Parts: sequence; structure tokens; C-alpha cells
Amino acid sequence: ASVAVLILALTLLNRRRYHVVFDSLGEGFAYVRLIVDRGQPVDLLYRDVNRPYCDLLGITGNPIGRRASEMSPQLQSFLADGLARCARVAATGVIERHEVHIETTGRWLAVTTSRPARG
Repeated sequence: ASVAVLILALTLLNRRRYHVVFDSLGEGFAYVRLIVDRGQPVDLLYRDVNRPYCDLLGITGNPIGRRASEMSPQLQSFLADGLARCARVAATGVIERHEVHIETTGRWLAVTTSRPARG
């Protein structure tokens, strides 16, 4: 609940100030839109990310406005699992937590997937 309150409060701040806060957290954050084709999840569209997210996943360049599949071919296994997870969370609203290995960086990451609102 405290994280949800923090996120809500930060979205009320102007974009620059909120990015200063999120970039300084040291934890990755991404706000994505699930792209669905014929009822099947096919990709994620990055709406917003912080710098630590890109660093942790080994993403170079600015992903905002781009599809996850465009950002790094090495993330395909991460993306395949992530699409199914995002689809479940989008449908149910139930937060999911798991660990994932990122081959590009050799790191294991703890990931929490949630939806900000229905729809």
C-alpha cells in the first residue's frame, strides 16, 4: 500500500521531478502497455522507465515509445515469460512476484508485476 501511495503522489508531481526521484531509487521501474493481437499478448510498449531499469536489463538507448521486442534481441526469453505474466496480471489485477535471469547482464532480478488500474 505504501508503494501505491508513493506512486500516486509522484504522478501528481511534474514529470521532471518524478524522474529525479525514480532515477535515484536504484531499483528499476517500467510502466508498459500490453500489446494484444487477436486476444494474444504479443509485445510490450514502454510508456515510461527509469535509468536503473535500463541498466539492470542492459537496454541501451531510450525505450520510451518503443516495443520491448525492438530493444534487445537478447531479452526475448524475458519477454516471452513477461508477456504471459503481464496478461494474467492485466486480466486479474493480482500482483505477481518472481525472479528472472537476464542473460545480457548475467543478473538475477526480483520482479513485481502489477496493474495501475483496470483497462
